[in-house]
Amino acid sequence: MAYFESGNKSKVLDKQCLTCPLGNYQCPVYTVQSLFNFDQMEEGNNKLRQSMLFLVDDAGVCQVKQLLEQSCQDLEQKYRMLHQYAFVLKQLDRKIAAV
Repeated sequence: MAYFESGNKSKVLDKQCLTCPLGNYQCPVYTVQSLFNFDQMEEGNNKLRQSMLFLVDDAGVCQVKQLLEQSCQDLEQKYRMLHQYAFVLKQLDRKIAAV
């Protein structure tokens, strides 16, 4: 997880949190970052640091937010396809009824 030396550097993550699909719910990524930001840099905590990098990379990009956004886009696309499918079925039903 990105190491933020000060509150100013953590604004990269804060900006992402503002537009996160989780909204106002308690985010586990933000919680882990808040609790272990400094601990990850201590000697002997390499596994903690490596584990945290799965959540937020060194550039400060939240990996979980990216997954959530992709999932939402996939759901929206599936919804549009189902809506189109329902429209086609309705048209087909009308044609059958007209016969």
